[in-house]
Amino acid sequence: MGILKHFARALHDIERSPWISESPTGTWMLEAERELRPEKWSAWDGPFSQDQFREFLKGFVEQLFCRDLPEGVRWGFKEIRYSQLREVKLLLELYPDARILLLLRHPADICASHVSAMLTKPTCENCAEPTYKTVRRMAMDAVRPFFLMAAELQQFFPGVSVPVYFEDLVETPYATMDAIRDFLELEQAFDPDKIDQVMSYDLVSQRKSRSRDEMDELRRLAHIILGHEVAWYENARTGTVP
Repeated sequence: MGILKHFARALHDIERSPWISESPTGTWMLEAERELRPEKWSAWDGPFSQDQFREFLKGFVEQLFCRDLPEGVRWGFKEIRYSQLREVKLLLELYPDARILLLLRHPADICASHVSAMLTKPTCENCAEPTYKTVRRMAMDAVRPFFLMAAELQQFFPGVSVPVYFEDLVETPYATMDAIRDFLELEQAFDPDKIDQVMSYDLVSQRKSRSRDEMDELRRLAHIILGHEVAWYENARTGTVP
């Protein structure tokens, strides 16, 4: 579903255009207006309105995820590529009753994991030793925007999302899944046997593993760079911030 990032950007650009925003039926301009007011010409010139564009996007999403489901069945999807509020905002515009499970992991662990994965790719040259610059670039490009989005989501759209902390899933899986069930207002509880089955999986990485000392060093650097995000995460998890 990473493709919705591009649709969100398109809708964002449409909404920022005064001409398109004021058009109730679309963005076609009369020939006379074209001749008399060329400053109104638009790269988005087309026979659609903002509402029609949203309906197209909604149909696109439903064709991908729920075209074979009976009417009334709740459905959802997993997405890890959204790092800006406008991408989530698009989904909430299309589905006002949607609920979002926002999976959060310690920012230093995320950054260390990203850097480790990047440096062990076959296409990566001179990747034996990660540098402060490498960690900082990953922190700025991948980690910081996501945590900014997470904070803004809870601030501007209260009640539509619930943070699910990675540590809680590992340490208290039953209580965490019960909280998710309550948030989604599900009638049926999660099967404890299935939770145990998932928790027992031994995942095997496709990439070469880095040593514990190397990972600890990556976390140390990330912790320094992402001090603000680390504080927000730790406070949010303990319930000291909204």
